[in-house]
Parts: sequence; structure tokens; C-alpha cells
Amino acid sequence: RYGALNQMLSDIGLSHLGRDWLFDFDTALYALIATWLFHIGLYMIIILAEIGSIPGDLYEAATIDGANGFQKDIFITIPLLKNVLGTCVILTITQSLIYFEGIFLTTGGGPANATLNLSMHVYRSFETYDWCEANTGGVHIVLLGFVAILPHWGSAVSAVVQWARLAQYIVLFSITIIIIFPIGALILGAFKTNAEILNAASYWPQNPTLDGFRDAVSEVGLGRFLLNSFIVSTASACLVVTVSSLAA
Repeated sequence: RYGALNQMLSDIGLSHLGRDWLFDFDTALYALIATWLFHIGLYMIIILAEIGSIPGDLYEAATIDGANGFQKDIFITIPLLKNVLGTCVILTITQSLIYFEGIFLTTGGGPANATLNLSMHVYRSFETYDWCEANTGGVHIVLLGFVAILPHWGSAVSAVVQWARLAQYIVLFSITIIIIFPIGALILGAFKTNAEILNAASYWPQNPTLDGFRDAVSEVGLGRFLLNSFIVSTASACLVVTVSSLAA
């Protein structure tokens, strides 16, 4: 049992609480979520910049009305940060849903698939040359990301629309088309066989099949990967945005 946390527990006489955090089935997933604390710097700067744009007159008026610091934060700062907080939540969720390198370098998806998320599942599918299964996993990442960010979509869109102009819309539309094309290939690939994917004769599936989805549900244990991805994305978003807001 190594590491700074175990050493700290040992120094204060709580060595019995130490464990192999990344290799214990009960703590591995939460230990990975805790690593997202290293991402708070970026979001703290984004939130701090938005706080700096809040007019000081609002705080002066609140002071005259007898509001204390906590009341100013609750009734002025947080409501005016709604849009940027929604943007930070979306950025954190999308990054955590495709989180791969940290899991690959630490647990590799173990122990006993406790930290195996959809990104690692897609990687393992590519390792076994199961292209159809890999595409299916990618489709589930897209769907899970859409579901996760849907409640925050309005605030993020309003923050963008507030400053957008016609030229920006044209650029964003062009970028969207470029992004959608490979996503479309990913989704359509989930309905192809491995042979058809390797052949690459057509963008559209010639003989559509649901074998990839059936295998994911019946053989692979997709529910566990979906749950892990959902837990990591939601927990990391709450952790990062909360700590970043307090730091800012």
C-alpha cells in the first residue's frame, strides 16, 4: 500500500484505513473520479473571468440593502453564473465520457471491470478486431452524452447565442457538418457486419444488422460500462464545477 494518501493516514494513526485504492473493487471507480480534481484549474479560470464581468454596482446596491457576503453569492453571483456553469458542466461531461488515458494507464479497466467504461470497451473491441462492437460502443457514448448534457443545453446555447453573429453561425454550421460526417459513419457502422466495415464499399450499410447491439447486451455486459460511464461523467462534473466555483 503506497501513495500519499496512505502515507498521510499512517502518519495520523489511521493506517488500518489504507488500501490499494485503484486496485480495490469497492474504491477503484471513486479513486478515478477523484483524479478529476486536477482539472479544476481550467474551469476555475473560466468561472473567474465570468465573475469579473459582473457589474460591481449590483454588489454595492446589495450592500446598501444590508446583504452579507453569503447572500450576495446566492442571489447575485450564482444566478449570473448560470450560463457559464452550464457550459462547464457540458465540457466536463463530454470529456469524462471519452475519458480513456487515465483508465488505460492506471487500472486498464480492472479490477474485474470495475472501472471499465465505454471508451475502454471500444478500445478492447478494436484490439480484438470486432469493428461492429466498437461502433456500437461509440453509438452508446454519443447517446449517453446527449442524455447527460440535455438538461444543461439551454444555458450553454444561450451563452453562445448571446454573442454570436451571422458569420459565426456560418462557421459553426460548417464545423458541425464536418463533425457530423464521422459521427454518421460511426452510427451507420454499428449496423454493419465486420466484413462490410473492412470492405468499406459503401458509406451506407448494405445489409443492416443489429448483431452488434445484441452482442453488447447479451455477451459483453454493456450495462456495467454504461453505469460506469454515467457515474464518472456526472460525479466528475459535480466535483469539478463545485470545487472550481468555490476556488474562483
